[in-house]
Amino acid sequence: MIHGQWTEGGRIYLDNTILASEAKCQTAATIRHIYERAVVDESVTLVSGQAIHKAMERYFKGGSAAEAMWEYEGFYRPYWERASKQEEVIRMLGGDEKVANDRRSFENVRLILQQWFSTHPQHAIPFQVDVTSVEEGFEVPLIPEEGVWYAGTPDIGKVTMEGGTVWAVDHKSTGRMTSEWRRGFRTSGQVSGYLWGLQQVKGCAYTGMFVNAVEVVRVPQSSRKCADHATPYSECGVLHLQSDLFPVQRTQEEIERWKKNAMGLARQYVKRLNEIQDHPERSVTEVLAEVSQHGKLTGGCAYCSHEDFCGSGQSEWLLEAKYVKKSWDPATRGERVEEGGGHEGGSV
Repeated sequence: MIHGQWTEGGRIYLDNTILASEAKCQTAATIRHIYERAVVDESVTLVSGQAIHKAMERYFKGGSAAEAMWEYEGFYRPYWERASKQEEVIRMLGGDEKVANDRRSFENVRLILQQWFSTHPQHAIPFQVDVTSVEEGFEVPLIPEEGVWYAGTPDIGKVTMEGGTVWAVDHKSTGRMTSEWRRGFRTSGQVSGYLWGLQQVKGCAYTGMFVNAVEVVRVPQSSRKCADHATPYSECGVLHLQSDLFPVQRTQEEIERWKKNAMGLARQYVKRLNEIQDHPERSVTEVLAEVSQHGKLTGGCAYCSHEDFCGSGQSEWLLEAKYVKKSWDPATRGERVEEGGGHEGGSV
């Protein structure tokens, strides 16, 4: 289902990605979700994260570790082979691409996942998983009188602890599980939104969400002797990998406050969407010249895929060269490309 646009039924579905983008920078939200323009470049970090999620999905639906690894390989290997070939071309042209040695390489991520499955057997998982809730999406009315709905797809929508408390689970891969990174989940809008939406559809109170964190680092492979294990790192490298399963909680007051903020951002986004659609004669660059660029005030531009476009003064030629028309459809990882576009998807 396409999000961020009005449907024929008179509804608009917004998710955390759209609301967070609206909060961070209206320019980014307008380019990606109102005009549905996405950068042509494909992120290794993004696709490898998707591959990890595919493996976790199979595992928590009751599949074996071998079946989960098979899922990972089928999803990620074709992409990685294309990325490696692209690297070779860049080097031939005098560039300095180093994808093959990246921590997100197919082989490195394979080692990380294998180690995770070997240390997390099904019987040791500390909660009971409702397998029907794995990757089960929801759509609930956020501002029903205005046709605005909130949508989400938690990685696991419902697990139960021994004492009867109900939780959700979200898988996260990161370069380093720093204390700052962990603290981010204490106030994460994604966590609050998921818990609010799940309470509507499941009809029960949620205590919080477990974050299933996997640290994606380069697995040590040197012949140097490890002081901890008295063997070469090539033999004990996977023993140095880190992962964690930690809880974050929300009070009902926090969830209600999230809802209030979400409603404000939703109205802000929809108002601008309607104004743009009511004046189709205006070009993208004309509209963007009047849209706020919060990222330039917060420093968010450094981590934004639209940095080159905004940094160039929003040149129209760069908009055409760097972007492809692509709807935001989380069910297909946002990869639904409009027919007749200049780019054949480019994603696995």
